[in-house]
Amino acid sequence: KRKLAAKVFRHTAAYDALISNYLTEQMGEESPETLTVTFEKKQDLRYGENPHQKATFYKAPFAVTSSVAYAEQLHGKELSYNNINDADAALSIVKEFIEPAVVAVKHMNPCGVGVG
Repeated sequence: KRKLAAKVFRHTAAYDALISNYLTEQMGEESPETLTVTFEKKQDLRYGENPHQKATFYKAPFAVTSSVAYAEQLHGKELSYNNINDADAALSIVKEFIEPAVVAVKHMNPCGVGVG
């Protein structure tokens, strides 16, 4: 019962937060006294920043812009925290280009970029 109760309260709290944020935005309030944010679990990760750490990947409920959180993994092993960070860094870099571009990233550092 407690597990279900916690699940219900998380669900209603997330719903209330979305309504609160919507109304705050509609009123044009830029810096509310309290800001409530809600995220949805996307997946458990293979490991955190280090192999002995656990990690979970959460996403915002609605996509505002292109994001790794809304990408679909087609194949390969389960991602790690570092894989997610590298993919996010790569996406941020290629979004800077108008023409097609590709980037290689290792530990959040671009190692190579190709354009054209």
